Amino acid sequence: MTQSRTVKFYPHAKFTLPIIFSSLIVVFLLPAYGQTQTGLKKIRLALPTKTVSFLAFYVAHHKGFYKDEGVELEPIIMQPALAITAVLTGDIDYNGAVTGVIGAAVRDRPMKAVLFTVARPLQYLMSKKEIKEPRELKGKKIAGSSPGGTVTFLTVLVLKRLGLDPERDVSLKPMGGTGRAV
Repeated sequence: MTQSRTVKFYPHAKFTLPIIFSSLIVVFLLPAYGQTQTGLKKIRLALPTKTVSFLAFYVAHHKGFYKDEGVELEPIIMQPALAITAVLTGDIDYNGAVTGVIGAAVRDRPMKAVLFTVARPLQYLMSKKEIKEPRELKGKKIAGSSPGGTVTFLTVLVLKRLGLDPERDVSLKPMGGTGRAV
């Protein structure tokens, strides 16, 4: 007599193997959330322009200091107003334009300034070579950044220190950002 084998049929068996296989792919082959394939944590940093004010970020990026600390930094040139929105929506992680961050915090946005890379501003007031004395700026147009921006604010302070009234003696023109004011 021959014995017959009984094979039980599980109706869900044809779905089980693909589910297990897919789960293994997700667990073992895909990189962890928030990390690149190299294992570095990806950080997107908005900077308003490429100027000496942000030199520390660029030197550290170029020298690989961020990677040494497990961070893949992606610097993105972005207008400060857009950067505020991008931080709030999660499209970028940090905003390097302190003026915008402080302004947003004053307007009750959940933002905080956490880092300053310089002890004092690195802006300069430059003019055409024919202007030799500060009083010769009287009646001239002076480029600033955006209204209320760092460069505009500092320009007003410098003009006052030079004995000029920024509202009457010169025409201060907001140019929309540090990169355009130069």
